Amino acid sequence: FDPNAVRRVSQLLARSASGTDSVGKAMVLLHAGTTMRLTGRQRGALVTNTLMMLENTVFPHIKQSDEGTVSQKLADFIAICSSSNALNTSGGDEDEKNKGDGEMKKDSTKSSNKVKRSLVEEEDDSIISLAIHQAALSLITTLGGIGANFDPEVDDPEDEEMAPYAFAQKLCVEQLPSRLLSSLSASLDCVELLVE
Repeated sequence: FDPNAVRRVSQLLARSASGTDSVGKAMVLLHAGTTMRLTGRQRGALVTNTLMMLENTVFPHIKQSDEGTVSQKLADFIAICSSSNALNTSGGDEDEKNKGDGEMKKDSTKSSNKVKRSLVEEEDDSIISLAIHQAALSLITTLGGIGANFDPEVDDPEDEEMAPYAFAQKLCVEQLPSRLLSSLSASLDCVELLVE
């Protein structure tokens, strides 16, 4: 895929975004073709474009809704994208919790086989997922860089110039960590199934 074209499309998507989901997609796509290891001019351009997207797209949604709802939805979407993979093992988890130990071992073997099959069958999805995963991690890095410019003890969150920095700081400190932790826990559960 052409990352520059995807980034241009993301800016068009951001301008016509009608909901927080669209804004989240635009923010992740803005970082398409980048990784969290980018530095220098490229990272500076990502910071500038992300700040513009926050000011021109995210804040109008905050005015229509409230900051808590918008930041929660964005954090949910970013966390899902940053921990995405081609493995889709959802379904049946609640039933497995309610079974006895003997049945649980049989089911975990079946789940493990299902996970292994999905690794082979969904090869094309993992390529797309890797691009989204890297873009979301790059977005988190950018938001962290933006949020690092805001100190809640010194800066005023009501100051319009500091609003994007305060929003990014709040997103990175209060919203994203818990969501990433729960995604990591789910991934560890899948790894444990493979090891058994």
